[in-house]
Amino acid sequence: MSKAYATGTVSGATAVGGLIGSMGVGGEQALLSESYATGAVMATNNRAGGLVGEMAEEANANNVYATGSVTGAINASNGDHYIGGLVGEYNYGTGSISPGSIVNAYATGRVTLADTCTASNCKAGG
Repeated sequence: MSKAYATGTVSGATAVGGLIGSMGVGGEQALLSESYATGAVMATNNRAGGLVGEMAEEANANNVYATGSVTGAINASNGDHYIGGLVGEYNYGTGSISPGSIVNAYATGRVTLADTCTASNCKAGG
């Protein structure tokens, strides 16, 4: 996908992104370039990102950004829960097709993870 953008508010349970919910999941190689999202994002369970909620290891993002706030309104005492300003969860590794990357990207929105997420793997990043 190239030269795409979204400006509205997005909310959901899992894999919630300002532009894309899940990218490259299932082993396909995906590319997002010259794209952005500016709306607020909120997830009640897992994987909220300002641009992409969940990005698989084979996926690539180039020249992208997100400026909206990201909120993880998560109430959990176990499991893995991730939120981020640009990508909620990036599944890094060697990749079954080829390793992916995120290049020339940034996020400026506020990232907030609810204090009701008490699991050891509740993670938030800029």
